[in-house]
Amino acid sequence: ALKLHVSTLCRRAMASVWLGDHGRAVDDIKQALKVASSSSSSSLQSSSSETEKMTEGLRRDLERAESLYSDLQNGRDRELLEQARKENSPSAAIELLSQALQINPSSAECFSVRAENHMHVGRHSACVRDCERAADLFAEA
Repeated sequence: ALKLHVSTLCRRAMASVWLGDHGRAVDDIKQALKVASSSSSSSLQSSSSETEKMTEGLRRDLERAESLYSDLQNGRDRELLEQARKENSPSAAIELLSQALQINPSSAECFSVRAENHMHVGRHSACVRDCERAADLFAEA
C-alpha cells in the first residue's frame, strides 16, 4: 500500500509538471516524501533499505521540481527562449529550447521555435512532433 500511495503521488506530480503546474508537483512530491518517511515508524510492510532508496529518490525529485518551479517563477524559460531566438546555431537553439521546455512544458511558443530549428538541421520527424505539440497547446489556449 505504501509503494502504491507514493507512486500515485509521484505520477500526479509528473503529470502536473507536464501541465505546467510545478507548484502542485512540488506539493505532491513533498507529500510522497512525508508518506515514505513516516513508513519506518508505522505498521506498513516495507524493508528499510527499500524505504531509504524511495526516500532518497523522492528527495532528488523534490530538489529538481523546486528548481524548475523557481526557474518558472523567475521567467527563466522566457530568457532561454529569447537566447534561442538570437542563437545563430540551430543545434544550440534546440538545446536552449529543450531546457526551456523542461521548465515550462506547456509553452507552445517554445515548441514552435524548436520545430523551426529542427527543420534547419534536417530533423524532420522531430520537427513534426514539436509542431503537433505546439498546435495542440495553441488549440488549448
